[in-house]
Amino acid sequence: DYVDGQPIDGFVQQQSLSLSEVVTLFLQVCDAVAFAQQNLIVHRDIKPSNILVDSNQQVQLLDFGIARLVEEDGGDVTTTRAFTPGYAAPEQKAGASVTTATDVFGLGMVLFELLTGARADTEDSGDLRAGQLAQLRRRDPELANIVAMAIRPEPERRYASAASLGQDLRLWETHRPTVASPDSRFYRLSKFVQRNRSGVVAALLVSVITLAGVSTTAWQVRQTREALVRASANASQAEAVQNFLLEMFDEADPWTHQNNPLTANDLLDTALEKLPQSLTEHPEQKASVTLALTQILRNLGRQEEAIAQAKLATTLFLEAGNEQQSIRSRLLLGAILIDVLDQEQGEQVLTALVTDTDKPDLIAESVEARTLLARFYTLTGGNLEGQTALIQAVQADLPKIADQPEHAALVGEVYTTIAENFENQGLYDQAFDAAMESEPWLTRAYGADHPTVANALSFQSTASFEMGQWDHAEESLRRAIGIIQSRYPERHPTMLWAQYQLGRTLLEGGRYKRALAHYESFYQTCVQQLGAQDPRTIMAQINLGMSFQRTGQLEKAHRELSQAVPILVEQSADHPKAGVGLVRWSEVISERGEKADADVKFDQGLSLLERVLDKDHPLYARGQVALAEHQLRHGDPLAAKRTLEQYLPVLIKTYGEDQEFVWAAQLQQGLALAALDQHEEASQLISSSMASLGTERYQQKYQGVLTRAQQVYGSLR
Repeated sequence: DYVDGQPIDGFVQQQSLSLSEVVTLFLQVCDAVAFAQQNLIVHRDIKPSNILVDSNQQVQLLDFGIARLVEEDGGDVTTTRAFTPGYAAPEQKAGASVTTATDVFGLGMVLFELLTGARADTEDSGDLRAGQLAQLRRRDPELANIVAMAIRPEPERRYASAASLGQDLRLWETHRPTVASPDSRFYRLSKFVQRNRSGVVAALLVSVITLAGVSTTAWQVRQTREALVRASANASQAEAVQNFLLEMFDEADPWTHQNNPLTANDLLDTALEKLPQSLTEHPEQKASVTLALTQILRNLGRQEEAIAQAKLATTLFLEAGNEQQSIRSRLLLGAILIDVLDQEQGEQVLTALVTDTDKPDLIAESVEARTLLARFYTLTGGNLEGQTALIQAVQADLPKIADQPEHAALVGEVYTTIAENFENQGLYDQAFDAAMESEPWLTRAYGADHPTVANALSFQSTASFEMGQWDHAEESLRRAIGIIQSRYPERHPTMLWAQYQLGRTLLEGGRYKRALAHYESFYQTCVQQLGAQDPRTIMAQINLGMSFQRTGQLEKAHRELSQAVPILVEQSADHPKAGVGLVRWSEVISERGEKADADVKFDQGLSLLERVLDKDHPLYARGQVALAEHQLRHGDPLAAKRTLEQYLPVLIKTYGEDQEFVWAAQLQQGLALAALDQHEEASQLISSSMASLGTERYQQKYQGVLTRAQQVYGSLR
């Protein structure tokens, strides 16, 4: 049939399509070729003039004139020398047998042309093509990897079929890791070293960082890159560092280990083994490389080794007389100690840094040190007064660095810590605003899919969580997890924290069955990865217990909480989470009918919360609402009424009147009034609260109390 359309290259140029739009259009081509290949047909002349786009933007693949059926016994096609030179695969030019991978080469050449607007020069199968890919790589490294894999000279190293190429492009579209990237990265690296044994150090250093993944602290990435640049500051030093790195890469050459593919850990292990005996005549360069390796160890989740290397880098910089770089090593050490929640070392290192960076010429370092110490207090001691004082000092210095582009990432990190501080004060709306403020700074510094953006999204999720906005909390968190999964090793601590947050969001959002399934698996992961006594494992066990409670399994809930909460209180006696854990445990004991024991535990938990927070904090008020429910359950409606009258205004002040926590407290208040025979006021409160909580969004979460309220309301009428 006649096709009324224009060649795909002309269409793309005329429409000025973006990279994403080009890929979406090109996927139609992949699908068409894949369909032919699935029917045992190889086209063998893929080129733009054979791909037309009609008025509906539908792609039509034409001219199967030299196509052949794939032979069933061997998968090859009868040899013929008919082809279009600019798009023909090397095996076609050589007159060898062709396969489905031959069409993949043609597709890769067309895709390159559509993405760059230039024809690929295939006279040289390596260097020239790599040079031409450089421009595309600067725009989008992942797409460049995909093109490079599609047009490899060796058919067996390309995508096996058009469908495989299309699948990788769809992974790119959805921001997931592509098949092309890992292998392509190491292949290009080894070839580059072989061709350029002089002047190679800068590219190798950048590649080392790339192999390591991404940073968990954005500010530290810039420091790592600066350390690597300093390591090659002059010709003799550069040669020494170059020789060290070349030796490292030669040892880990992927072509000598083809049965065991090269990994970032392989390269790192080689470097760590060789560095102590290397660069002995260049102490500052040795310190810079050590600092870079420290960051890479952290990126890969090898935290204990990273701590040792950070301390070594600090010592080496001091020995070389570079005090400022020793401070940067200590900042990285402090960040890693926060990763592993090392309370003793962390506070010691970070407190000293705050003192040592309090100088006019170290404003950025001072901001980072105070930010790290504030975050340390948040995660460990709960020193709210200390956190707030540090954050106020940081906010005063922030204008001094905010207008400097190189500090965009640090500013974003500061805002996430400000969000955390507001959250600890119970100022959840301000916490959410600060978390929202951090995202554009971090995106500006590193792009939308960087892990520091995931960190900002996590804080947005936490603020939404505390305000009871469960849908937004889960949406932000799943965006964060998507970034983390694509950028971190599987067992990285950042993924554990994100998975913990996801579980508690499911739990408090009323998705009880999903929360239970999540925590049953996640708790075991924490035990295996962190140990049974790790604070993160204990928090996972507490939420596992709460999941059992919310699904009506009180004995299992009590078992988990009775094991975990005492350990939490011992580990974090001055942290609000210990008080919350005691209150949660008290609720389970109350539901089991053990009033006296529940009274004791409620008193312990609320006393702890009052000591570390204050009576106007929403967390304390929510604990009092839980106490009121306990009082009502065990026949003391007057005490419940007085408790709610005192603390319901705190909830309204924090959340507003149209919010889940407020409705739940008002429902308890209505039930207390009904038990005290104040029928008219009780009827109004119960009716309005049931209308708000009885919607599909909340019905499962409040099913038990709603059933009881319905019975009481019926008797009142």
